[in-house]
Amino acid sequence: MKKIVSAAMGIFLVVVAVFCVMYFGSNRHSGPFVLPKGTVPLRISAETTIVTEPLLPDGTVDFCAVLDNLCSINADSEGNGFRTIVQLAGRSIFKDISDEEWKILCEKLNLPPDEPDKLYYLPLREFICGSLGKSEGKDPSEESIRSRAYQITFSFSNPEEVSAENLELLERWVTEMEPAINAVAEALKKPLYVLPPTGKFAFPKGFELPVSNLHIGDWPDFMTAAWVHREIANMFSYRCRFRQIKNDGRGWDDVLSLFR
Repeated sequence: MKKIVSAAMGIFLVVVAVFCVMYFGSNRHSGPFVLPKGTVPLRISAETTIVTEPLLPDGTVDFCAVLDNLCSINADSEGNGFRTIVQLAGRSIFKDISDEEWKILCEKLNLPPDEPDKLYYLPLREFICGSLGKSEGKDPSEESIRSRAYQITFSFSNPEEVSAENLELLERWVTEMEPAINAVAEALKKPLYVLPPTGKFAFPKGFELPVSNLHIGDWPDFMTAAWVHREIANMFSYRCRFRQIKNDGRGWDDVLSLFR
């Protein structure tokens, strides 16, 4: 039995090794993909590739550009709820967005990148960091302050165990952010919700893709703009929990906003 298992493991390792050599060795270090001799390239036409333009230098369809264009249709429309959210809250609602990504996003949404935010918004954790730092005379960016802010934020996941002190922090946040939260809730009711990509996707540092004719490195970046949805979910979740603690029936409105 041991011999059979050993033989099976040996075969498996050989297969893995061959795959790694073919995939990482030949593709990653041998340069651009070259069709084997005698291979007939795919004919670019409506019958074969459906889309026929734009084309890459090698004559193949630039499907990344096609995807980028398709996902940006009507992004600048007044009926686009995502555009309204960015127009009102600006960069404050994004986790991290570079100047270049912000410029690309505003261009697709037809918004001036330098226009000041119309509504003030600060994520709950950052709000708590600022409150703790101010009350204790410390820098809000200190690790001890940020750690405590995270613990306080996490405590709201169980409304029945929220302390009076933490509830007061949450109430202040809800009160100050109410105009922005209400504006986002109204924007989510619009007929369209188009979230355009912000340039090319940036793979993590040190992550190297094999060279091929797939042009994977040119894939549109949806992640930067998508980060905003995490904060949108947070704002309605925390306000809903606050209303739940206060026995405020309007918490159902936040539930509807989350589903939208």
